[in-house]
Amino acid sequence: MVTIGGGVVLDEHPPRHKRFKPGVLKKLEDLHKDDPLPFVMQKLEESRGATLAELAQLLKMGPAPLSNLLERARQENKAVLIGDYYVTAENIDAWGATLLKELARFHSGRPLWPGMHKAQLSGIFPRKITGRSYDSLLDYYKQKGLIEIKGDIISRKDFVPRPTAMQEQKIEEILRFFIQGGITPPSLKDLWSSLGLKKEEGESYLEYLVNKGSIVRVSEEIFLHSEPYAKCLDILKEHFRANRSISLAQYRDLLGSSRKYAQALLEHFDSCKFTRRLGDERVPWKLPG
Repeated sequence: MVTIGGGVVLDEHPPRHKRFKPGVLKKLEDLHKDDPLPFVMQKLEESRGATLAELAQLLKMGPAPLSNLLERARQENKAVLIGDYYVTAENIDAWGATLLKELARFHSGRPLWPGMHKAQLSGIFPRKITGRSYDSLLDYYKQKGLIEIKGDIISRKDFVPRPTAMQEQKIEEILRFFIQGGITPPSLKDLWSSLGLKKEEGESYLEYLVNKGSIVRVSEEIFLHSEPYAKCLDILKEHFRANRSISLAQYRDLLGSSRKYAQALLEHFDSCKFTRRLGDERVPWKLPG
């Protein structure tokens, strides 16, 4: 590239700069210095995260010297490594602010829910941040004290579900419903109808009670109060003290319930690794003491 009148090329492929945007002149001044790091950081910020190989190809720079520059940027708190991606401090802070804003919106709209499912939040980050890199990004924010992660549920660090007085009253009614239903409670549809709740509102209460441990999710359609659930588990453990296996029909008879509830419970115990299915029967696996 040839310049006229002694001009200096600072960037062969610059992004479009907005007039009077704060920081633009500062970045141009940094590019004019002999130090290549400001140029590397500018391209990294424009990329919104890049692997070493991607950045090396973009900058036409060897991986070894580029790796040294990026390591220096990390030591100077100008960049972080998230999985395989290098991200500027500016980008990581901006994403964190967006994450907290999205969680605050969710908590405000659903105060009984413990948080958002991890999959729901992935859309606020660049599409390239997936899989292990996405998990590493969330873990970074957790280590920074911004969020709490419990399984697949993400919440703000300072968030605690707090039912209102009216919601507490509904919660007591729901618990009575499940206690009276024992191991064969009526359908959720009947519950929402009797309490005058919409399905989505009722699910918020259930989610709260499940996370609190008062209600156990046996399947997508069947929930039990923790007390009758414990009784069902005790019946299973008592059977295995004298027998090596149990069939669906045997467990149904022991419970005195329909096939529907017995099957749902056995499949639930399989998923908890309390039992293991062998043919048409179950054998004990990692039953709690």
